[in-house]
Amino acid sequence: MLLALLWCGALGFADDYIKAFKHNKDGVSEKTKLVAQGALGLIVGLAVWASDDIVIREKVYTPEATVVAADQGTLAAEEVTSISFKEARTTIPLVKNHEFDYQWLFPFEGPFARYVKWILYVLMIILVVTACSNGVNLTDGIDGLAAGTSAIVGIVLGVLAWLSGNVVNSEYLNIMYLPGTGEMAIFMAALVGALLGFLWYNSYPATIFMGDTGSLALGGIIGVGAVLLRKELLLPVLCGIFLMESLSVILQRIYFKRYKRRHGTEGRIWSRTPLHHHFQDNKIPDGHIKYPKPQPPHHEAKITARFWIVGILLAVGTLALLKIR
Repeated sequence: MLLALLWCGALGFADDYIKAFKHNKDGVSEKTKLVAQGALGLIVGLAVWASDDIVIREKVYTPEATVVAADQGTLAAEEVTSISFKEARTTIPLVKNHEFDYQWLFPFEGPFARYVKWILYVLMIILVVTACSNGVNLTDGIDGLAAGTSAIVGIVLGVLAWLSGNVVNSEYLNIMYLPGTGEMAIFMAALVGALLGFLWYNSYPATIFMGDTGSLALGGIIGVGAVLLRKELLLPVLCGIFLMESLSVILQRIYFKRYKRRHGTEGRIWSRTPLHHHFQDNKIPDGHIKYPKPQPPHHEAKITARFWIVGILLAVGTLALLKIR
């Protein structure tokens, strides 16, 4: 977690430094950012694969034990043992035990299947870390938006970290028991506290700003935290705001290029992206717009508050999914 903070924070600082002191508005190139974020994901993925401390622990019941009672003789009982598994297993809702093994994607077994499974898992980790870091970075466009939504996500990850690291609570809630994740609960609590303190001055009208130094670091922390908690497949729901912002940029670019190639004029899905700017925009861009901006445009404080509400609903929905059997 500290590596993610320092790694992505340094990447963001380099971007801010180039923009502020080198007077280059482009900053670090997109390709360089993707390579650096992918490298962090690779390091985390290899650590998850190689470290003997990153395991899933389960209780195993065997009926072979016996209990000797003074007045009732010998009785059969279940022996409870704890076994640690080194598996590429993660959490997914709406299935039995909420568990998904990446090996289920392959119709074959054996040593080769095990290697392929871990390769796929490491690639998934790279994708998650890169997507989260960029998602928060794109969301950081108006006062308080990225900080508030990141704090909501941090609270949920902190709760899941505390529950997953407690053998009693994890068994009661039927989630993976992951030894040591209580440490992550402390980290997430510190993160949320820092974000709330920052939000005091970053709420509209903001007097301080996080820049790429903060937004890339926040996304890296969220991505790595979700991976270590085996909750990366829940991120499309939990981080729905970040996903929506990222998709709006990707779809806008694809639509713009295809429309211009077909019609020779500019075409957009939304007036501006990331999506929060669409509701805020006062400018009318030239060309075709599939979904025109709202009239009148919303104030950025209202946009931020409504995005926070959606983020809270998504956070509650994420926790609710883990209770659906």
